[in-house]
Amino acid sequence: MGVLLRAIQVAKPVEASATALRQVARAIRATPYQGAMGTLRWTANGDLATPPYSVYVTKRGGRVLGWFDPVP
Repeated sequence: MGVLLRAIQVAKPVEASATALRQVARAIRATPYQGAMGTLRWTANGDLATPPYSVYVTKRGGRVLGWFDPVP
């Protein structure tokens, strides 16, 4: 939410239009955001440059599997 609010402040859209939405999207990608998860930066495609999170899967028995373990 902080990323979006900051981008709206930067872009300052004056109407609800596709052009204004593109301005907000460009503002998101143009400026790093310092938040609770650290500094977020985006690529030109809009993807996070270095995602600050990992995805883990737990299985019955409590073993934790991460991206480094094959999930059977």
